[in-house]
Amino acid sequence: MKNIIFIAFLLCNLNILFAQTTQADTNLYLFKKNDGSEYIGKLLSDDGREILILTEKLGKIFIPKSQINSIVVIKDKNSIRVLVLGGSVASNLSNSGSGHDENLLATQLNSHFKTEKFVVYNAAFGGGKQPQQYFKYQYLDLLGFRPHIVINLDGFNEVALPLSENKPLGNPAIFPRSYSRLLFAASSDRSCASFSNKLLEFDTKLPITEILILLLVQNCHYKIEGDPTSKPWWSSAMGVDSNTNYLSESIAIWELSSNKLNEVLTARGIDYIHILQPNQYLEGSKIFSNKEKEDFLNFDKYGKPIKDNYSKLSKQNLTTSNFKDQRWLFANTTETVYADNCCHFNQFGMQMIINNIITSNEAIFRKHLK
Repeated sequence: MKNIIFIAFLLCNLNILFAQTTQADTNLYLFKKNDGSEYIGKLLSDDGREILILTEKLGKIFIPKSQINSIVVIKDKNSIRVLVLGGSVASNLSNSGSGHDENLLATQLNSHFKTEKFVVYNAAFGGGKQPQQYFKYQYLDLLGFRPHIVINLDGFNEVALPLSENKPLGNPAIFPRSYSRLLFAASSDRSCASFSNKLLEFDTKLPITEILILLLVQNCHYKIEGDPTSKPWWSSAMGVDSNTNYLSESIAIWELSSNKLNEVLTARGIDYIHILQPNQYLEGSKIFSNKEKEDFLNFDKYGKPIKDNYSKLSKQNLTTSNFKDQRWLFANTTETVYADNCCHFNQFGMQMIINNIITSNEAIFRKHLK
């Protein structure tokens, strides 16, 4: 059973979102089918009914167009491919959200170097933490994707999520966040969801009614995803007990996963940049604006583990020479840079993060323009 659960864990969250499309038959494409299967290869022909593709490992394959979910270009001969790994903050380097524009990293890279060659591909996702970044790259490598530069922006999830979510559930620190609840939700009864959603739309001014709605919605949520404090029966079989040191394990996983990424990327001639992201709950990391003081410092679930432990992450055991610690990036900034009480940034904050990534790694980006 232990092996089955761990194999399921390895296969978790391998969906990839790419952020650039174009039309050119000389390009390399990601072909994604409706059933979730994916192929990387060249498009040889398209007769309107089916396409013929050429893959490196499987050769030529015919796919009916009715079975295709999406076709996305991932390589052309002139582009400089930048792959982004990490959690939701990393995904915001290319996706829109939290009040900022999309494609910020690509826009600032191309503006800074006065080119149009940089293309950013997003393989980050909300709640992602190591070793999922390592697995994501290996998955893309198996598909044939070859970036020039990999940026891993992480740190917050690697500390906050194991301590605040995995530990109460008895899930190993190495597992994805709240993994036992993900397993529970995969086979749970979702019949209450429709009624619960209607309750959320109900407008009432009566406190007793609001409390009742909250309890009903929460009960449905737990019915679908499981109680956030209920440990699965298999937690003890995974070696989790009262003596498990989640913090030391989480730090070790963060270090080893980054070093494994550095090792495999260096062997392939790919530049690896590791960025340790800022967060508002690290004491002394920012001069807060009134908006931040009032609205963005009140989430103890993540705030406490970050306040107590985020400073304990260190580059000392990391092997990459391209490491940038951004935890105190906003130490002298008085303007509002945060967008919520978790960890996300507004447009100004994201632009500062990206500018720091570019200027501290300028030689790496510039060499690919030659």
